[in-house]
Amino acid sequence: MRNLMLCILLLSAYASAEVRFYGSLGSGIESGRFRWNGQNTTQTAVRDLDSYVGIQGRHPIGGQNAPGWEWAQPPLPANIPTDKQQSWQPRQPADFADPSNKPILPPVSP
Repeated sequence: MRNLMLCILLLSAYASAEVRFYGSLGSGIESGRFRWNGQNTTQTAVRDLDSYVGIQGRHPIGGQNAPGWEWAQPPLPANIPTDKQQSWQPRQPADFADPSNKPILPPVSP
């Protein structure tokens, strides 16, 4: 049993790698209150504010060789507006309860 544990520990040490997890988490809460035809309506939402994550590391393969690798969340395409760009556009009060909730103005292009 002791020899088995020693072998497992040695093999796991050999398979080790340096790994770094990085990123930024940004979110916000926005709320709006509207009055339409004598009724008050409130909308509250949590928005993503440019969050991203990535993993980076090196794996020693022998001698002084340690190839690096990285995985990062792909960036948003430049022509697609984010929630932050769309969140405060004027909306038609009559359509507030409608799930489509179409804006009065066309979408903002970056």
